[in-house]
Amino acid sequence: MSLIEVGFWALETEFSYGVSIPRVNPQECVDFEWFSKALSDRITTTFDFVICKMRLSVLQRLIWYLKFAVVIESYEHGYSYCRFLSCEIASENVKAMGACTFTDGTYCWPEGYYHYIMYHCVKPPQKFLEHVENNFQHAVQSARLREAQSMGLWQWDPESMQAETMPKSNTEWILKHTNVRPVSVQSSLVEMLSWRPCHRKNRSD
Repeated sequence: MSLIEVGFWALETEFSYGVSIPRVNPQECVDFEWFSKALSDRITTTFDFVICKMRLSVLQRLIWYLKFAVVIESYEHGYSYCRFLSCEIASENVKAMGACTFTDGTYCWPEGYYHYIMYHCVKPPQKFLEHVENNFQHAVQSARLREAQSMGLWQWDPESMQAETMPKSNTEWILKHTNVRPVSVQSSLVEMLSWRPCHRKNRSD
């Protein structure tokens, strides 16, 4: 089964035939109304490894999923760039957009996909949003199982369609050149609980 791409942007000269979610221009996906609603809508969730209940917003759950519920599908020896050319965050930090592709076993997306949502209010496809919500609890449990086996990085094996621990040499390169860091599930959830957006209404250039 092929992974479904999301968050890979099209160039003006590209055509997106034969893909489940067509590649689009992120500037056409900016939705401030959706962003505000996703930030205000909160869902009370109970985890057996956290003492208190957590009231994460839909947006916080989405950002957590994109950053922490994943394994590495692949990585490039070069960084991506922000398609909002006036983006100060990306222009000030060459690593900001990352160099990896993440996957949850069904979808795959660029390491920097969350950046477009956090800072530019880009709305993901509705089908993907529904997938994240339906899969959220399972993703947390899967991340906990991986954590119990190894606090190192994990990679996706396309043959077995399973996550496996990443070799040391690959791990060292990724830790040196990208923003990826091993973080415990509990710490990552607490981090998202305290996260507040600081999006910027950049020009669409």
